[in-house]
Amino acid sequence: MGLRGFLAAALLICLWSLIQADPKDASTILVSDVAISIWDTDTGSPDYKTELKFEEKKSVGMSANHLQKLKISFKLTTPEGALFSAHQVFFRLRYGKSERLFLFKSSKKGYALQLDFLGLVEELHYLSGQYDMDLIVGDAKMANSFLWNLGSLELDLPEPPEGASKKTPALETDPMAVFKPKAEVAHIFRTPEKRPPTALSYTFLAFTILPFLAFLVGMKLLNINFGNAPTSGLPALSALAFHGGLASILGLYLLFWLKLNLFTTLQILGFLGLLTTVAGYGILSHLADVSYKVKVA
Repeated sequence: MGLRGFLAAALLICLWSLIQADPKDASTILVSDVAISIWDTDTGSPDYKTELKFEEKKSVGMSANHLQKLKISFKLTTPEGALFSAHQVFFRLRYGKSERLFLFKSSKKGYALQLDFLGLVEELHYLSGQYDMDLIVGDAKMANSFLWNLGSLELDLPEPPEGASKKTPALETDPMAVFKPKAEVAHIFRTPEKRPPTALSYTFLAFTILPFLAFLVGMKLLNINFGNAPTSGLPALSALAFHGGLASILGLYLLFWLKLNLFTTLQILGFLGLLTTVAGYGILSHLADVSYKVKVA
């Protein structure tokens, strides 16, 4: 979970607690046994250890490298001496405007946190320098919820491997930043494919029309006789439907090229093909009957 997720969850828990809790039940919680230490990973012994008193709110200055660990522990107790479990208990490392939040683990002995810097070098973006340490404790039943600056930590981290960057974006430290308007997302569409010049397209269109013109000229040269075309009754209707079906199929091809998809075109073509076939069978049967009668006569 990222920083914004932590802040959003913490805010929701706090709001829920405020709704459920009665302000009269809030009491002053005692903070004790605050201990901070730097441990050597190889030897397993503390190189630096100090204890702090919550009432004094003093801060400390420490230094560590990536081969060491940071341990923090403390207790929360009620005025009656019983252990108190708070809703929000975080440890925060701040480097400039960037920060990382770590969640404490609770037990019967209190709260404890251990940070192994060797496993955090990537999360900290290999940034060496001075980090500010904050202890954040909050609960609706606490009359003294607090943010305590524990001091500074001079952290020496190794250089990043080749190709990795030490640069990290600045993070929002405002808890309400998660509810601010987000930046508008601009969609980038695929660049249109390059099309041929307009003159070439019109030239191709002219060449596609030439066969039809050649067909008309051929009919004229061959002296095609349209006198046998039926002019009345069912044969005339069949002839009209047949030629109309052929014209409709050609028009359908044009619409398919301009706007229709393949599935719609096939559905319409099936209907037009059936109509043209039936009409063509009717007109061809009529012409065959006429030719037979002429031969018999």
